[in-house]
Amino acid sequence: MARTNAGLLIMRIGLGILFLIAGLGKMIGAPLGPGIAGFSGMVWGSVLVAWLVALGEFFGSLSLLTGKGMTYATAWLALIMLGAIFMVAVPGVMQGAPMALIKLLEDTVVFTGLIGLMLTGPGTLRMNKE
Repeated sequence: MARTNAGLLIMRIGLGILFLIAGLGKMIGAPLGPGIAGFSGMVWGSVLVAWLVALGEFFGSLSLLTGKGMTYATAWLALIMLGAIFMVAVPGVMQGAPMALIKLLEDTVVFTGLIGLMLTGPGTLRMNKE
């Protein structure tokens, strides 16, 4: 059981750091990412969608890192990853873009990791022990 909880913690930390950097990059921009203005151009020019994704990634990362509210956070992050898969990765593969298949595989791994965490929960190594 201790190994399982340690494994869940490692998954949470890895995905939490990934989404923390991604969310901050979308919110504040350089050097971490495009900022809201740049990212909104990637999501139909919608500033609202850009903020929903950026805030979802940021607060979802905090949930992953602390273990609080994981069911909702992982569901929201998985939805964001489905958007990345079907709006960016799959069209890239269809257009034959270089490295697009790698992007699709990476996004799929992140998506399945999130679904796994959503189904198992955070484990006992978390901040909100009851």
